[in-house]
Amino acid sequence: MPVGHLQHFRKHGKWTDPARFSDLIAALPNDVPSLTYAVRGLLVHTDYLGMYRLGPSHLKSVSRQTLPLVDRLQQIISIDPDPLEIARPPGS
Repeated sequence: MPVGHLQHFRKHGKWTDPARFSDLIAALPNDVPSLTYAVRGLLVHTDYLGMYRLGPSHLKSVSRQTLPLVDRLQQIISIDPDPLEIARPPGS
């Protein structure tokens, strides 16, 4: 990929801009295993509800709906205002 194209991916767009939550994102770990663990503590994909012994009634929102990052972060923080690197129990 040409270097100029990489610059495009270094900037936030309307879907990826954390806006007022940029400090929360900046506090997340930088290494992939830790970041993966943090995301798993925030979101459960609907295809994995059964693995966590959860049903559709446990969903707080339409999780399959594509949202801008700032809106998804607002949902997460409105349920639990702890820092993002603190895992939430599935279904909470």
